[in-house]
Amino acid sequence: DRAGAVSIREFVTLDELHAAVRLRVRTFYEYARDTVGAEDHRKGLAEREYEALQNRISGNMINFRRVSCINGTVPLLPSLMSAEELCSTCKFIEDGEERIVVGSLDLNQCLWLPDELTGKRPGVTESSHTRAYLSNVCVAKELQRCGLGYALVDKSKKLARQWGEFISFSFLNVFFAYLADFRPILTWYLVVRLPAT
Repeated sequence: DRAGAVSIREFVTLDELHAAVRLRVRTFYEYARDTVGAEDHRKGLAEREYEALQNRISGNMINFRRVSCINGTVPLLPSLMSAEELCSTCKFIEDGEERIVVGSLDLNQCLWLPDELTGKRPGVTESSHTRAYLSNVCVAKELQRCGLGYALVDKSKKLARQWGEFISFSFLNVFFAYLADFRPILTWYLVVRLPAT
């Protein structure tokens, strides 16, 4: 089973956080093989996303009360060697062991995500920072359809419950995007009621 050895948890090291950001860039941006400057563009995107993610996690962005990066990681195994590009791009070292980030998402406690319409629920007074949003949800294409996305979302729901009475809802941010050849990138939307603990 390709996903059998997956560990789902909040990030532990900055090296792991870097690997998660590289997975996101790999997942969300595709380039034709002959695209000039593609590697430099990927590196620039990864640097900007890493800095932005660190700012959100450290509480330096006003709208975000709390942010956690949740990753799915696997040890670097011989069975993954056929996915050489994934292994080289998304590898990090923890306690002397080489691991690969194969799935990632952010759990954001905030009133809204930038550029998103939040709406209101009739009869419910929601104070600031009562919503938990999932963003940047991605799974390496080599491990898709193994339940890894579900496991990441499930872990985020458990963490949101641990955050306590401040969370009333969880939302998964969704985009419908198209690659250059107009193949749709399938994404989905989730709204989950998280009762106060």
